[in-house]
Amino acid sequence: MRRANKQLLATVLMGFAAVLMVENAGAAVWRWACQGELGDQRILFDREGLYIVGGKAPARRPGQVTAQSIEEAIDAVKKGGGFTVFSPEDENSGLASPIAFLPADDGKQTQKAVFTEQSSKQISHRHKLICGRDEDTDLYSKVYRYERDGEPAREITMKCMEYQLSTHGGRKGCG
Repeated sequence: MRRANKQLLATVLMGFAAVLMVENAGAAVWRWACQGELGDQRILFDREGLYIVGGKAPARRPGQVTAQSIEEAIDAVKKGGGFTVFSPEDENSGLASPIAFLPADDGKQTQKAVFTEQSSKQISHRHKLICGRDEDTDLYSKVYRYERDGEPAREITMKCMEYQLSTHGGRKGCG
């Protein structure tokens, strides 16, 4: 009987500790995106969608691709219009391969697009501690196998970014 009481007490205490940890958790930020060119098309995607635009991106000097420049390119495409859009099949998988995008609900597209990672090279990693939160920014050069229903599979080299800002994780914040 005593052994059962000890096990019950241990289970209750573990549950209580888990509840306390959840109450201290704050919202974390996680963004990811990629951009590249395939023939005369610009291919850009993030957790909100895949954007295919006719015409190449303006030339950039090597080393100028940043997390901010990738996000700015996607924002410019969204504001400028004239693109084909697909919705992510799973917006919470990040850059985990394969990344699938489904036709948008406007009835014009019938083709699914899938990116399967062939290779990845980390270009840079930056870590900062901001008010008790970890901020990590990673840049990658990735080669994907790009498949779209009705078209032959092709390889595309893309510059990708992943940004994460953690919760406080029990650490004291600012102020």
